[in-house]
Amino acid sequence: MKILAVGDIVGKCGVQKLKECLPSLMQKNEIDFCVVNRRERSRAEWELQRKCIVIF
Repeated sequence: MKILAVGDIVGKCGVQKLKECLPSLMQKNEIDFCVVNRRERSRAEWELQRKCIVIF
């Protein structure tokens, strides 16, 4: 099993870039599971994050 850990994604720009790159990166490298850590969230984003999980 291949696992990719991505750390310290910052802001909406970082999230958008990850959404663009991650699917092809996972497919190209045959990655089975990915864990992403996002930093510097506002309080509103933190509350939203607790309610949502994004699955690629």
